[in-house]
This record gives sequence, structure tokens and C-alpha cells, in this order.
Amino acid sequence: FTENISQVCSIVFGSSFNSMNNFGSQRQVVKPPLRGIFPLDHGGECKVFMKEYVTCIKKAQKSSHAECRDLSKNYLQCRMDNGLMAKENLEKMGFEKKEK
Repeated sequence: FTENISQVCSIVFGSSFNSMNNFGSQRQVVKPPLRGIFPLDHGGECKVFMKEYVTCIKKAQKSSHAECRDLSKNYLQCRMDNGLMAKENLEKMGFEKKEK
């Protein structure tokens, strides 16, 4: 009976199942990505910036999103200022410095 279950599971789950004797006997170490994941804004520090940006994106759906770039930049800057993402040079993110 155990062999039948093992055979069925190896067919369904692939050959990697055969390397495990029991469910969960091998644990994988999962590392978080270096970029792309950052904490949620539970305190709402940047909620105003986020809402302005999302509203702009929704309005600009059929036109250019370029008009929303400054709002995006403000939102990212707020997140960096409040420790919600790693500080990064905005020029490296594709934002140019404005000439005064």
C-alpha cells in the first residue's frame, strides 16, 4: 500500500517526491529577494501619496502615464524617508533631477 502511494505521488508530484521519504521531511531554506519586496505601510505614512498616484494612473489609463511620474517619485521618496523601503538614488530608478 505504501509503495502504491509513493508511486502515485511520484507521478503526480514528479521525481522530486522520490527524494523525500515522508511529507515534509526535507525543508527548503527560502531566502527573501534582494529587491522588490518591502513592508506594508501599516501606519499610513505615505497613504496620501499612494492615493494621488493611483488616482492619476487610473485617469491616465488610455493616455500616457508620464504625467504620473512626479507622483510616483513622491510616493517612493516618502517610503524611503519613512523606512518602508531601502534608500536608493532616484536617478538610478529612472527619475531625473529637475533643473531649477
